[in-house]
Amino acid sequence: MSFRVSLVVAIGCSALCAPFSFAQSRLLQTSSNKTQLRTDSAEISERARNLQARFEYRRRQMLPKFYAGPAERCLIVGRFCEWHPNVRDYVVPEEGKDIVRARAQLLRELERASAAVPGDDWIMGQRIRYLTEAHDTAATSVARSCRATKWWCDALLGLALHVSGDFAAADSAFALALDSMPAPMRCHWQNLAPLLDDDIRGTYRKLSCAEREAVDARIWWVSDPLYMTPGNERRTEHFSRVLHTALQQNSANTYGLSWGGDLAELILRFGWAEKWTQEPSRSTYLESKASITGHEREPGYHFFLTQPPTDSLALIADSVFDIYQFPPREQYAPIYTRGFVRLAAQVARFRRGDSTKVVAAYDVNSDTIFGRRKFAAALIAMGYETTAPSKTEVAE
Repeated sequence: MSFRVSLVVAIGCSALCAPFSFAQSRLLQTSSNKTQLRTDSAEISERARNLQARFEYRRRQMLPKFYAGPAERCLIVGRFCEWHPNVRDYVVPEEGKDIVRARAQLLRELERASAAVPGDDWIMGQRIRYLTEAHDTAATSVARSCRATKWWCDALLGLALHVSGDFAAADSAFALALDSMPAPMRCHWQNLAPLLDDDIRGTYRKLSCAEREAVDARIWWVSDPLYMTPGNERRTEHFSRVLHTALQQNSANTYGLSWGGDLAELILRFGWAEKWTQEPSRSTYLESKASITGHEREPGYHFFLTQPPTDSLALIADSVFDIYQFPPREQYAPIYTRGFVRLAAQVARFRRGDSTKVVAAYDVNSDTIFGRRKFAAALIAMGYETTAPSKTEVAE
């Protein structure tokens, strides 16, 4: 009896346990595959980070040797000395072919890593960082193919479009990124305090994130370098700079230094370096290192107000703007021009019932810059940041 019972139990166990063992085996196999996938992804990401760090190390060794002379006035920001010469009588050398080849190799490796781990934010970010650094027109198409975090992809597209000069499209891309990113991060991205002069910055810092949004709209309105250019290139430049701080925060940099608030502040106020040079150390110690200098695009201009705007248009004077501010609180050098100069003009306002006619007159016959070539000028009147500009262009 016991034998039969045992036999029945054995048969029953055989019938029930076989499918269970098979399912358990499949479950363990799937779990093992996922673990292996995570391990492979982590290894690919770590290798990409090592390759990026190695590139920056190699770049430092290959930087062109250059000495721009002593700084006239040096702005100390943490570990760095930032200076802006009034007259630049030198030409910063271009990077050598060895650096170009090394960056191209890094980009090929990052492309392979991105194909293997398409959702990796860091890898995709570094691809766009170095593509834009190389002025590669493929940056925009690569950003459009991004499969990482949605807001991160939108921001990377904004950077690629901004660098290419499509400011209106960049504005839209950054707006999408801001809408979908976490609220605390959006507050950080929209913080303009580092760019504002003393008379404005103190009041601005006291505002909440929600209160700043309305103020930001007006600040960007008056800081737009040219209303003739679609989009607001100073705003897209700011968001591109914020993105650059994120791209460099968790990666190696050309200075060979650890990331810090001083680097973030310099990028926000003056932009990221477009060229790099080294000055060999004059020390006799064998362990001494070369001094690395980052060069931003020049010449830069201060497009933010130097004091709070007045409530009346009639009270606005040149004193609320100083694009030649020195030393500058912040600077921006638009890619579409080699410089800005003052155009001396007379402006008159004539009331016409419930409207006003604005007339501007100027004479450039004796001007050494304007008097010898054709140019386009525009008188643009706007009553509020949400209204469409009314402009009249005059060609000479």
